[in-house]
Amino acid sequence: MAPRALLPALVLALAVSARAAPAPSFTAQEQRWIAEHPVVDYGFNPRAPPFSFEDHGMHRGFSADLMAELGKRTGIRFRPLVGEPWPQVVEKARDGSVALIAQLAVTPEREAFLSFTPPVLDLPYGIFTSAQGPMVESLSELHGKRIGVPRDFTIHELLRRSYPDLTFVPFETASQGIARLAIGEYDAVVANVGAVTYAAGASGVSNVRLRAVLPERIEFATGVSRASPELVGIVQKAFAAIPREEIRAMRNRWVSVPGPGFTKAETIAIAGGVAAVVFMFASMNIAFLYVRLRDRYGQLMEAEGKLQRLATTDELTGLGNRRAYNAAIGREISRADRTRTPLALLELDIDHFKTINDELGHEAGDRALEEIGQLVRAELRATDLAFRVGGEEFVVVMPATDEKEAQNVAERLRASIEGIPGLPRRVTASFGCAVLLPGVTVSADRLFAVADAALYRAKSGGRNRVRVALVEAQPPGRAGGRAA
Repeated sequence: MAPRALLPALVLALAVSARAAPAPSFTAQEQRWIAEHPVVDYGFNPRAPPFSFEDHGMHRGFSADLMAELGKRTGIRFRPLVGEPWPQVVEKARDGSVALIAQLAVTPEREAFLSFTPPVLDLPYGIFTSAQGPMVESLSELHGKRIGVPRDFTIHELLRRSYPDLTFVPFETASQGIARLAIGEYDAVVANVGAVTYAAGASGVSNVRLRAVLPERIEFATGVSRASPELVGIVQKAFAAIPREEIRAMRNRWVSVPGPGFTKAETIAIAGGVAAVVFMFASMNIAFLYVRLRDRYGQLMEAEGKLQRLATTDELTGLGNRRAYNAAIGREISRADRTRTPLALLELDIDHFKTINDELGHEAGDRALEEIGQLVRAELRATDLAFRVGGEEFVVVMPATDEKEAQNVAERLRASIEGIPGLPRRVTASFGCAVLLPGVTVSADRLFAVADAALYRAKSGGRNRVRVALVEAQPPGRAGGRAA
């Protein structure tokens, strides 16, 4: 790590370690497994800075920090396999000789032999050209051009299948790709936006421009071999115990720090003396150009993030709104189907909410909604998703949750809502929960209809209670009704 990055890293480490964090609850069998396996080797991508790379025989980057955090929460010393080419790492995971891979692209083919944690990266890929290159809005405009792509990465295979008529030329690292672009070996480069920003600041290549962002986005998560079911459960629990703000802090630290740059040998290997001349002149203004590029990219990402939050967040409770729910539920149903895990949809409705507004005023009603929103956020796991989808109606999506777990979560929430202190009057809520078991495929509307019908039974049965139903495949010609 560069000396200027040591102080922020130390401050971050102290802040994170000082924060109280929930401990995972491991079963007796999982505790025995940990005792019997104090050291676990894992694979990683050695050429994907700033997210994952090898530096002087060590694993560095965001994924290395995340593995260190998993080690703290499990008591396992996760030991990186250094010196392994990326394709070989994936093959070792396929044959079971590597039990875990830190942060790789989630694909249906890999899900056959790996169980993935929830994704922590959803990376945008961009089309880059030189400053003198053409303005490009899509890959279809690059017929007959040489397009650089990262070798053996998921985006490479995805683009080859999607655009069979284009010419893709692989490179090893983002630094190598933009260097070849700068000296004219490529007409364009397709790579992760964060990786190129990092590489540009590290290497001093200043005449690279982002022309367009591709619609293709790839989720990245930690993969655990399905041949090690105990480790799967241990890692999933430990991951769920890491607060999301800590994960964001790890990621943001690496995205904003310049990388190690080119060595002399790499410079010669890339393009000989021509590249060396380019780098020499570029180094004269590297600091100014890099700061402008990084700050502009940061401003754009921050503005995009604010707009996204405004469009998908309920202002009163801070939970996702109906738009956010509609965007998430289809994705979660597809993930549950791919991973062959159950999915629970919990719908809760505040009892007699209209009388609260009528008798005590809308301010009292808003306060009740805010309190319930805070309680829901506090009670749920990091992997659960919560939304306010109506006036007094909330929905919680719980991945990898079976009927019994869903019942327990709903009962805990019901009792907590009933016991909220400081409200002008006692507030209760009724709950309907639909559980989608592995192997059952239904639409989002069908899943919601089953939860809605269960909520109606809870309301008609006296309110302030929970009803859970398993989701069956929808019969032809029938649709779920809306509970009153």
